Amino acid sequence: MRLIRQFLLVFLLAWPAMAAEEPVAAVVKRLGAEKFAERQAAERELVQLAERGHEAVLRVCVAGYRQSTDPEVRLRLKSAMEQIVEKHLFGAPRGFLGIQINNVFIGEGGQVIINGVQVPARAIWVGNVVENSGAAKAGLQPNDIITAVNGEQWPDGPSGFTRFIQAKKPGSVVKLTVLRGNETKEVAATLGDLPEAERERLGLRQREFFEQWWRENIGEELPVE
Repeated sequence: MRLIRQFLLVFLLAWPAMAAEEPVAAVVKRLGAEKFAERQAAERELVQLAERGHEAVLRVCVAGYRQSTDPEVRLRLKSAMEQIVEKHLFGAPRGFLGIQINNVFIGEGGQVIINGVQVPARAIWVGNVVENSGAAKAGLQPNDIITAVNGEQWPDGPSGFTRFIQAKKPGSVVKLTVLRGNETKEVAATLGDLPEAERERLGLRQREFFEQWWRENIGEELPVE
């Protein structure tokens, strides 16, 4: 009886995703239709379906690409996925705190002293603070040390912290644990949207973003057209 309950629980949790993927799978099948117009329409419909849930559409497209041996079907799936990734992942709003980070990686067990204070592992050393940003409004100052966000730490140093913040939506309020001198305080900062100039500075370029997404999800290099 317990096993039955566990099975039903897993099924009920998975059912919404399965239901969302069914109409997408039907459209993917139409990519192999005999008529060119039908194949073209199916590709456009995949992109439109992503407006209601891009995660489900991408899951089905990835599975369809891996299973198909039809060159045109794979080409159309690739085209649809590129459009969806560009709009819903690459173009998605990204959180922006508004600090310049001193690029110092502090590993576990590291003994780093900044302004007479021993800095904890993976902490972030604030360089400059962008005027009118969430960081500035929260009262962050140059040489502050950020040791946690919402009580959590990020996987590694400055780059991990940047990804950690960008994964949050603009408008999100984050609680920063800040070490200033010998005093530890908690401050709340409202994240802004990552400016275009900052995207370029960080190297967030559309094609490179898609190539990386493709490697991670398809498991191979992006095919050369």
